[in-house]
Parts: sequence; structure tokens; C-alpha cells
Amino acid sequence: MHCFMNKEIAKNKKVICVLGMHRSGTSMLMRLLNICGVYVGDEKNLIGASSGNERGHWENSEVLDINEEILRIFNGSWDNPPQFPDKWEDDLRLGNLKERAKNFVNKMNERADVWGFKEPRTCLTLLFWKKIIPNMVFVIPIRNSMEVAMSLNKRDGMLIEKGLKLWKDY
Repeated sequence: MHCFMNKEIAKNKKVICVLGMHRSGTSMLMRLLNICGVYVGDEKNLIGASSGNERGHWENSEVLDINEEILRIFNGSWDNPPQFPDKWEDDLRLGNLKERAKNFVNKMNERADVWGFKEPRTCLTLLFWKKIIPNMVFVIPIRNSMEVAMSLNKRDGMLIEKGLKLWKDY
């Protein structure tokens, strides 16, 4: 496979966000973008391979930590999304997380003109991230909802019905 980044894109900082449900191909897509030259962060900050994703997740742990904390603040989790109130992204409890997110963005901007991130919970926390990075470019892989639900069932023992509902929520 031969990939290249358009030189026009590299003139300015570009941020690519891969958005998608867990088990929908986001890791594969992020890795392909990385091979094509999209910076995803230092290896020490990336979530490594696991039994659920043997070739790696290609997720930055800083984004994961921020997303999990947002969900916790609103009494949710990846598999039990919260019911966000209107204007939740402006909630004062997110002040520290906004600073952490800005520091993350600044660090990534210092290291690359074209960089990206993926972390499935970003589907739920996108309004927060759009406040920090308003001009992101989105790449969204779509995998059949039943295939996602069956994959979650195989990996986590999750009921198919719950997997289908999560796919819709994400």
C-alpha cells in the first residue's frame, strides 16, 4: 500500500477525528491514516494491543482518560451513555478537563501539521471536543449494527439487544 499526504493539507494544522462505535473498524482506520502520515501521538501514550484488539487500538490514552471522566461526571460509561442535559459541554465541572484537552491539542500541534485521534467514546463527547477543536475533519467508518453487536457479545458477553442499542446511541 502506498499512501501520501496532500502537501496542501500540511500547510496548516489539520486534525482528523475518527468517529465510530466500538468494534466498528476505528482502530484499523486510524492505523491506516497513521501509515499515510497522520501523527497519532507518541507510542508510550497509545493504548497497546489486547485480547480484544490484537493489532492495537491506536488510541491516545489522554483522550480516553478525558472521555471517561466526562462520562463519569454525567453518571455514565461507555456501555451506559449518560443522558446529557442541554448545554452540558459548558458545564463548569468540565473546566479542568478543558484545560487538559487544550494541553493535549497544543502538544499534538507542536509535533505535527497533520494529526489525528480516535476513541469511540468521542461519539458521545463530541460537543466537548468541538469546543476545543472546532475545525476537525471527521472520518466515520460504518459497520453493520448486527455485526457490531455480535462482536461485543463475543468480546464482552454483551446481550445483542444492548449492543444494538449502543450502536444507535453512538
